[in-house]
Amino acid sequence: MLPQSHRNCYECLLAALEQLQAEVESSESSAAPSELIRQWQQVQQEFQLAASPAAIASAQPPELDGELQARWQALHTEIHRDLRLLQADILYLQASRQAATAAERRHTVRDRLERLLALVRALLQSD
Repeated sequence: MLPQSHRNCYECLLAALEQLQAEVESSESSAAPSELIRQWQQVQQEFQLAASPAAIASAQPPELDGELQARWQALHTEIHRDLRLLQADILYLQASRQAATAAERRHTVRDRLERLLALVRALLQSD
């Protein structure tokens, strides 16, 4: 079972990702990815809270058993990787000049967000 402090951090991360997803969905027709950048920065801050050295150190045994520790580390690593890729996707979206390219980039951002949401939910349900 995840310690409560971790659970709270990941629940905040989940909420921030859901807000970003709502922003992506609501801005389908608008060409203002600067708001997506701001929302992504909020997501990044939430992840940094969950990934802080103090948070990681507190997740070491005895609070987490070996199997849960390995699962947490694997999911945490994938979340970190996908957050970095999401940042690149949002920057590519911001740089898009043609509507078709922007639509394709927005679809990529949406897919990345769905994957991130699934990873965070899996981590929270790993109890």
